[in-house]
Amino acid sequence: MKFSRARAVFRLDLLHCAGRSLLWFLVLLAAFMAWELSTGEASIRSGDASVGGTKAWLTSMFAQGMVQSMTIFILYTFFLAVVAGMAVIRDGELKIGEVLQATPLTAGEYVWGKFAAVAAAFLGVLGLHTLFGIFCNHVLPNPVATEVRGPFAAANYLVPALVFGVPPIVFIAGTALAAGERWRRPILVFVLPLVLIMACGFFLMNWSPTWLDPRVNSALCLIDPSGFRWLNETWLKVDRGVDFYNTRPIGFDLPFLLSRILFCLAGLAAVESSRRHFEATLRGGGKGRTKKKAALHAATRESAALPEPLAGLGMASRPPGLVRGFLEVARVEFRELIAHPGLYLFVPLIIIQTFGSLISTTGTLEGLVLITPGHTAADMMNTLTLLVCLLLLFYTVESLWRDRSTGLGSITYASPTRSASILFGKALANSLVGAAILLAALAACAVIILVQGRVPFRFTPFLLLWGLFLIPTFLLWTSFVTAVFAVTRNRYATYGAALAALVLTGFFQLRGKMNWVGNWDLWSVVHWSDMGPLEFDRTALVLNRVLALGLTILFVALAVRFFPRTSKDPILVMHRLRPKPLLLGFLPLSLFVLVPAAVGTALWIQVEQGFQGAAAKKRAK
Repeated sequence: MKFSRARAVFRLDLLHCAGRSLLWFLVLLAAFMAWELSTGEASIRSGDASVGGTKAWLTSMFAQGMVQSMTIFILYTFFLAVVAGMAVIRDGELKIGEVLQATPLTAGEYVWGKFAAVAAAFLGVLGLHTLFGIFCNHVLPNPVATEVRGPFAAANYLVPALVFGVPPIVFIAGTALAAGERWRRPILVFVLPLVLIMACGFFLMNWSPTWLDPRVNSALCLIDPSGFRWLNETWLKVDRGVDFYNTRPIGFDLPFLLSRILFCLAGLAAVESSRRHFEATLRGGGKGRTKKKAALHAATRESAALPEPLAGLGMASRPPGLVRGFLEVARVEFRELIAHPGLYLFVPLIIIQTFGSLISTTGTLEGLVLITPGHTAADMMNTLTLLVCLLLLFYTVESLWRDRSTGLGSITYASPTRSASILFGKALANSLVGAAILLAALAACAVIILVQGRVPFRFTPFLLLWGLFLIPTFLLWTSFVTAVFAVTRNRYATYGAALAALVLTGFFQLRGKMNWVGNWDLWSVVHWSDMGPLEFDRTALVLNRVLALGLTILFVALAVRFFPRTSKDPILVMHRLRPKPLLLGFLPLSLFVLVPAAVGTALWIQVEQGFQGAAAKKRAK
């Protein structure tokens, strides 16, 4: 391996990462979250400071460890998977693999240079994230958080960033790059972050029943890549007093430090495995590839020897209508989806998560909880919303980008098929992913209810909750992703904007700052009662779903209006940015704003005048 060539790959990829909008979305999110968390709501809850006692500092090492172990893992995982996993795939799509193979560049220089660039880029983001936290907690004036700000100590920020931030970055970057290099399918790259989020967010971070064996609990602490479980179980679960958390450093034990080192080594080992695989298949190597080429040449010769008449092609000169083009695009996308291995990986993963969340549910004193259809359908909405929205994001973006990556975009976009037919057809085919997951989850819930044998299974609650509430959420999310892609015309910008929207929505929901107008995914607001289904907040639920459907139509209109079927002409763009063409272009779209604006305003007024609104609180005071 020659260092100068590896350094050239590192420099070029690092410059490319630094210029990506996806990375800057992450930087902006890190700055925003550092500013929001500087108000003191992320401090450790220790003791009772309501009567003037000492409060826990958000600047202590324990508080920063708690914040960074969660935010770094949850915030960085999907961004890392997209950038690292697509590093090798992008070169194949740009058709520069053959050029690289004609140079003296070796597989080790190529793979390790790309990994170093991705790791350096995200370690740089981690450094900026740490600086944002220091600035917001110690420099930015904030009278609300005066009592929870302690003296500045660099170790309180650097040690948590090093222990809780560096290992998951190295681990995810290495494994995602290896997955992208080995399978060369973008959808399969996203299996890793999905599995990590499911394992940590729904299991490792918060699952700790009283009957769990301490040895098993210790093992779970060591396999958690975020490190939050170890910190919580070792130091935070039993209150040690405010003074202890404010003044003492985190005491890391040897097994935990070894586990952090092993996560780094696992990421590096994945890169080395990718290097070996890439070297084995470099310049046409590999027996499997040779056999495939021979079979392809044989099939080509047979087809050339037996020419088929043109009538068998079913060619026609009549342009397809809206419905016909829509059905044809949906048929082609559906065939591609059925042959895709990602669908057969994601559905079992979500079924396992469904079984695990239902079986592990316990009541008071670890007692048995009766699993009823209504409560099961309501309890599963959060899990299904998060997982299906993530899958729809990846499938929608890759479906829209596939025409360009395969070189068929020029043919497809020059055809007489309407843009609405192309977009609706792709959306229908991708919606089958959500439909398959809902059907599989429904089957899992039915099996668990029947096995418990205490409550009869009923289909009505699932049809009502998942049909009327979840489907509008999926329609809104898919149309939003499509509209962002149509406007930006960039795959990575679409990923960045969509992931930023998910992160900000979840952040405000966890902080308790989300109301019915902004709660587009209905997170933790649907409550079921068999005595009176959906009597609580029924009006708000109906208005919220009407708002979601109205926004769906608006985003669909935006997507059709800006769908990129031609290359940009700078002169034409300048003419369109003049006031009159700009007004005439947006005037038809303004009609689609009327319904969501009216419904959103009515819902906002009801929220403000409700029993938890600002007016009611003021009257109570």
